[in-house]
Formats: sequence, C-alpha cells, structure tokens
Amino acid sequence: MTSPARRRPARTGLIAVGALVATTAVALLAGPQLFGQDGTAGSEGQRSASAFFEPVRFGTSMRETERYDSLKAAAEAASAVVTAEVVDVRTTRVIEGEESDRLYMIGVVIRPVEILNGALDEASRQQLTVEFIGGSEDPAAAVERMKSTLAEGESVWFLRSKAEEGKHHLEELKQAGSTPSPDVVEAIEGDRPYYRVVSSQGLFVQEGQEVVNPLVSEDETSNVVVTEGEKYDKVANLADHVRETR
Repeated sequence: MTSPARRRPARTGLIAVGALVATTAVALLAGPQLFGQDGTAGSEGQRSASAFFEPVRFGTSMRETERYDSLKAAAEAASAVVTAEVVDVRTTRVIEGEESDRLYMIGVVIRPVEILNGALDEASRQQLTVEFIGGSEDPAAAVERMKSTLAEGESVWFLRSKAEEGKHHLEELKQAGSTPSPDVVEAIEGDRPYYRVVSSQGLFVQEGQEVVNPLVSEDETSNVVVTEGEKYDKVANLADHVRETR
C-alpha cells in the first residue's frame, strides 16, 4: 500500500469508515497498523499527550485519501475545527468484514471548548466522539491504558462529521441513479453518531513547550500542514491562527 505521505488531497475523502470497510475490509485490515511495537500508549502514569494518542497513530502503511497543503485548507475541508478537552476513551464498535475479518474502532470522547471554524450541532457542542481505526485485534488493554492517562489540557481538532459524509454519499448515489446496497446503508447508519479527524494532519496537542501532531506516522518528514501547526509554542496561539483564517 502507498504511504500516506505520498498521497494528494481528495476532498471527498473517506465517505465513511464503515462504508469503506464494507467493500474493502481485507485491504484495510492488512494496511493500518496503529499500535506501537509493544502495543502501549506510553509508560504507566505518563501524562504525555503524544503518548496518550500512540494507540491511534496512523501507521506507515495506511493509505489516506485526504491530504492538505495548509492549515487553512484543512480547516475549510472540516465540518468544524475546535479546541477541546479529552474526557473519555472507549471501544465504539467492531466492524465485521469477510469471513473472520474484523475491525475494532476506538472512540476518543472530547468536550469542545471553542468552535474556531465551521459548526457543530447542539449535542456535539457539549460532547462528541472521534473515531479512530484500532486495528484487527481487540484494543481493550490499550483503551484502558488510555483511560488511565487521559491527555490533559486543550488540543486543536480538525473534525469531519461522519453523518454529513453519509448524507453526501447517499446524495451522490441518487444523482448517479444508483440505489445503495443494504451493506452501504448499514455502514452509513453505523457511522452516523461519530466524527473523525480530516486526516492524520488534523490534531495538534500541547507537549511541554511545543505544539505537536501526535497522529502522523513517525517517518513523516515533509508534511507541510504539520510543520505549519508545530511552529507554534502554544495550542492557544495555533487556535488564534485558525480563528483568523475564517
């Protein structure tokens, strides 16, 4: 599979993780490897934001369909860009593929503090769940470690509503004169309650005196959006920049 660093942007992106899995479950299961080599999220009691997100870091073999050339472009492609606090972590669902293939999804529950760009519905303004691919093995242990070391402070999230994506996909099918299959409808319904980051570029956290992106693959060296976001020393300063791009 192609490394995520080699892909160009596609605004339509992933229609919905569930819909993609419904048609390419085997390919997805063979591709993403989102856990560290030892499967941990950092040493016990460590409050590092980067370590907290280690179990959902995008793997080197994961192919992304959306890549952006600036923070402004990423913000424009998002349903909403928010500053938020992490309040919980859970396994949201298990997506069944062909035969014994399955994909576990990890949900990071966040409480938005400020909407910097875009909009959220009333319920999501109070709390929402951002889904990540957790891999083909039960992530229960990693989820428990994440719950015990929740990332502290505010972070900047570039979010895409999966409900919006599903609605858009159904509209495209209708315009094309196609009827969605039962599997596609089921996948879209399963996606509806959740959000995702627009890409691995779509999250920035405070790490000591630096702002870092904890999701991009460790071998990324020329990611312009990450470089642009990481030039700030405080999440608050990055938030100011995103707010000014509206």
